[in-house]
Amino acid sequence: MHILHLSDLHFGPHSRFADEDPARLGAAFHRALAEARKQLGITDRVDLVVVTGDVAEAAKPKEYETAAGFLTALAGALGLEHRRFVFVPGNHDVSRPLVSRPRPIRRSKSSTTTSFAAAWTR
Repeated sequence: MHILHLSDLHFGPHSRFADEDPARLGAAFHRALAEARKQLGITDRVDLVVVTGDVAEAAKPKEYETAAGFLTALAGALGLEHRRFVFVPGNHDVSRPLVSRPRPIRRSKSSTTTSFAAAWTR
C-alpha cells in the first residue's frame, strides 16, 4: 500500500497558495508527484492520501473551499475516490472564536468542519 502524506497545507489569504487556482495547483502537484515517482522508480499507484494538521490558515469556510478544490483536483488526477482520503485536523483547523467562549457541546450547522465536509463530499 502506497500512502501519500500531506501536512500543514495552510490554505488561506496569507498562504504560499493564496494566488493559485486550487484546481490548477492540484494538477501541478500531481505532475510534480508523478515526476518524483518516476525518478525514484515507483510504479505502484497511490492507494491512500493522509492529510494531517492545518488544512486551513484560520479555520475559515473559504479556506476549506479552496482546500477542497485542490484536493478534489488531486483525487481526480490520482484516480482516487474521496473516501481514500483521511484527515487529521491541526491547531489552525480550530476556530478560536467558536471555542473561546463556553457553551453546550452540540453540532453547529455553521461550523467550519461542517463547511469543509460539505465542500469535500460534493
